[in-house]
Amino acid sequence: MRLFNKPTKITLATQADIHTIRDIAADAFPKTYGDILSEEQIDYMMQMMYSDDKLTREINEEGFRYYIAFYRKEPVGYLSVQKQDTHTLYLDKIYIKPAMQKIGLGKDLMKKAEECGREICGKGAHLYLRVNKNNDAIGFYKHMGLVIEVEDKKDIGGGYYMDDYVMGKTL
Repeated sequence: MRLFNKPTKITLATQADIHTIRDIAADAFPKTYGDILSEEQIDYMMQMMYSDDKLTREINEEGFRYYIAFYRKEPVGYLSVQKQDTHTLYLDKIYIKPAMQKIGLGKDLMKKAEECGREICGKGAHLYLRVNKNNDAIGFYKHMGLVIEVEDKKDIGGGYYMDDYVMGKTL
């Protein structure tokens, strides 16, 4: 149920916000993947994706835009996007604290990603993401108009793989 009287604010993150991003990830990521991946793989991926160096590099050098969603002035979710080419935007991460899910914040963040896609890549841009084949969020992405384009298994190092669907939509 969407709580219309409690608006969400979404702001562009800076390097100063990496601890906020990491705090949200520390809550959301293990709960999202706890029934899908081993604890060791979750720990490996958290370090790989959320170290200070990695987030700083993404924000300052690799062209990622991170946005933080606030609910009642508390940071509760985030997304990151990166332009891939002239007409393609990669939605790299979108997470919401589990206690704040199912109240419309995911839709707010997806709308922000779509807005970024049109702004960065223009009308007709292609927005895509990777999602674990066993992730319950697949239904949400389908509801938001994304379709499964391809299956992909990606080696992420450490003896671990991501077994994903690549989902996308034209904006």
